[in-house]
Amino acid sequence: IKNFPIPPLYLYIDPTSKRKQVVLDGQQRMIAIFLYFNELTYVRSDNHINFKEVSILNREIRELENKKQKLEFESAMKKEVQAIGKEIKEKSAKLLDTYGMKRCHYTVMTDQDMGGSRNEMDISFSLFDDDSKTFLLSKNMDITIVGSADTKPQKTYANLFKLLNSAGKILGTQEIRNGIYWESTLYKELYQINEKNHIWRKIYGNISIYSKDMEILLKSLALFHYTKINEKEKLEVDFKGFSWAAIMDEYSCDFQTGEEVFLIEHFLNNIQNYESGRKCTKAIFEAMFVAYSILCREMDYKIDYEWLCDQAKKLGEIKSSKGSVEERLNIAYKELKEKLNEGKV
Repeated sequence: IKNFPIPPLYLYIDPTSKRKQVVLDGQQRMIAIFLYFNELTYVRSDNHINFKEVSILNREIRELENKKQKLEFESAMKKEVQAIGKEIKEKSAKLLDTYGMKRCHYTVMTDQDMGGSRNEMDISFSLFDDDSKTFLLSKNMDITIVGSADTKPQKTYANLFKLLNSAGKILGTQEIRNGIYWESTLYKELYQINEKNHIWRKIYGNISIYSKDMEILLKSLALFHYTKINEKEKLEVDFKGFSWAAIMDEYSCDFQTGEEVFLIEHFLNNIQNYESGRKCTKAIFEAMFVAYSILCREMDYKIDYEWLCDQAKKLGEIKSSKGSVEERLNIAYKELKEKLNEGKV
């Protein structure tokens, strides 16, 4: 509206299809523009938008609203107006329930006038005259398509994404991964567990706006994936150049099957007495998940949440080095194995 330039969109060609263009940077700009022109707002935030379906449904609602307004102006029959009103309510309910959106007006506060007062101004797209609408709709957005010849191009795109987002609000490492791997089977399934599993939501608390909860789930899975049992029946992390960021990035890139994701739900769904509100140390959660997935993969062994939390006392100082992580894994493995043997006696 103020004729400010909009930063370009950065896209890359999906290496699988060779045709589909994927947004690398600019997703929020695209969504904001889509919402504005359609006069929509989020009531709840979902992970994906089906732009086509939302556009069609929203257009139907808008046409019904215009029809209802015209009939009211013409003093049409009350029943006809009520029927259209009912249809608007039904479609609006679908827009809310299915896509988490509702129709809205966009307003801004005006500058102070001579008397020192400020007023609210409605800048919703539908209120502009035809010339102004044409002016706004004819705006261009620059698009830059980037490419990589690497065998694992996602890593290149991840680094580029970091560079593009190094100014302003600094994104967390998991937010960056979400932006790169959002379409993978792994992340789609983890999103579902993170948002829908009531035991996890009870244990962790409210959904993290910085994706810290998603990171714990991903970290646990990656740790399990790279953990092996050696000949002395000790757990060790089989990953060169170990760091948490490295194993999560590598696992996100190389993930092949949804079988491991099932293990997270299997572990969570077998935790009982979790209603206390007590916070479980993430270090023991991650280590105990690995131990449980090795020892109890084929059984529904119930873990008491209070017992799980108490295991943190045995960890000592929590460090992120490979040796410290392996020490935690072996403590969790030993304690869970003893617990299982107690049950057999």
